[in-house]
Amino acid sequence: MMTERERFEAWAKSRGNQMQMIEGEYVCPITSDQWEAWQARCPEGWQVVPVEPTDEMVDAASEAYMPFGDMVLAIQAAIVYAPEGDQ
Repeated sequence: MMTERERFEAWAKSRGNQMQMIEGEYVCPITSDQWEAWQARCPEGWQVVPVEPTDEMVDAASEAYMPFGDMVLAIQAAIVYAPEGDQ
């Protein structure tokens, strides 16, 4: 399994980034900034969802919500229908 740094570097190399390092820091300021952004992303097991739920998310939550209050299931159902990035 790749480390986060290895995953980042594979991604960065695929975009032609310079990967030279001095004392553990990337020499290229663009690569350095991208590494900082990479580390600030959502933690493993989390998913970014829209601030305003989509109609599909609301429908999924409504269908999953039980009158006795299983809101956890409703939220999980809504997240399944959250749009993936770049939308």
